[in-house]
Formats: sequence, C-alpha cells, structure tokens
Amino acid sequence: MSALVRMFLVWLARALPTAAVLGGLAALAVWGSRNDWKLPSLTALRNPAEEKKEKKGEKEAEGPLTPGLVSLPSEEDADRAGVETAPARRETLRREVTAPATVAFDQRLYAHLSARARGTAWRVLKQPGDAVKSGEVLALVATPELSKIKADLLTAYVQTNLRQKAYDKARAATSLPERQLREAEQALREARTSLINSRQALANLGLPVAPASLSGLSDD
Repeated sequence: MSALVRMFLVWLARALPTAAVLGGLAALAVWGSRNDWKLPSLTALRNPAEEKKEKKGEKEAEGPLTPGLVSLPSEEDADRAGVETAPARRETLRREVTAPATVAFDQRLYAHLSARARGTAWRVLKQPGDAVKSGEVLALVATPELSKIKADLLTAYVQTNLRQKAYDKARAATSLPERQLREAEQALREARTSLINSRQALANLGLPVAPASLSGLSDD
C-alpha cells in the first residue's frame, strides 16, 4: 500500500465521527422543525391496528348497557333506605296546590249601590244579607238637589204655558211689529228648553215625568 493511500485512510478515520455527528444534528433539526420540537407520546408510537383491536375487546368485555336488578338483604334494610311498597291499584289522579288565597265575593254577583243624588238616608228598608229582587226599593234618600230640580220643572212648565199664550196672541195681532213676534218666539223656545232639561234631570234620577201629568194642576 502506497503512502498516499495510507494517509487518505488515516484522514477518513479521523473525519468520519465528526461527519456522523454533524449528520445526526442536521437530521434532528429537520425532525424538530416538522414536529414543533415535541416528543410523541408512547400511545402514538403504537400500531393503530393493535390499538383498534384492544378497544374492540374492551367493548365486548363490557357487554350491552342494561339496567341491573337491585336487591336488599331484608325488609328492615329496605325500610332504613326509605323504600315503600304497596299493592298496585287503579285510582283517580288528583292534583292539589297549597297556596295563600283571599276569600271574596263573586264580582259578577256583587254590586256597589249608591244614591244617584247626594242626600241623607231617611229610611233603610233592607239590611245586608237580605234577599232582594230587581226594582225593589232598598232605601229612601232625602236630597235637596231633587227638590230644586222639581221646582225648576214646575217653573219651566208655567213659563212655557205663559209664553205659549203670549206667542199665540202676538201671531194673532195684525199690527204687531215683526221684531216683537220674533222675541215672543225666542222666549217660548227658551221656556221649552228649560222644561226639557228639567224633565231629563228627573229622568236621570229614575223619576221620569210626562208633560200630560202636569196639565190641569194647580199651583199648589
């Protein structure tokens, strides 16, 4: 072997470990960049086919999920556990709710009564709890308002009669000016309006009055 070949072999023997180390470091750098420098778990290194086979075996060993039978050693143990038994029977289901409540009258059958005009109760004919019928008198009320309305009605009735006679006389006169005839007509219309208003006020209090009932009455 020549000296040149011998020198090459010596250099290769010295450089080979260094090259191997550099190659390993390069391979490690490539692997680390691809795996974010994280080591895989031991389960990831296993064969996927073997792992699938083991999972299937575990499911077969467990079997289907079915409700099991629970039994107690004695009736005393069942009583201490709070278990209550009774023979099966058919009955109507009742739902009850316990809650605070207020007892009150049926508002459809309950009415608050009051007088249509202000006044004083002169006489009370019925007491709470008495049976009453529609249209039955419960009490008598003395009210000055009613007296005033009745007086206004009588005054309007008298004024209407007087102004009706004055208007008829004015129409019959041939020499009466047109202005006086219009004034007599206006006065008659005002008296009739007052009479209508008084009758309506009494009707609102439940006391309707027909004009014929006032005909022929004296002032007293």
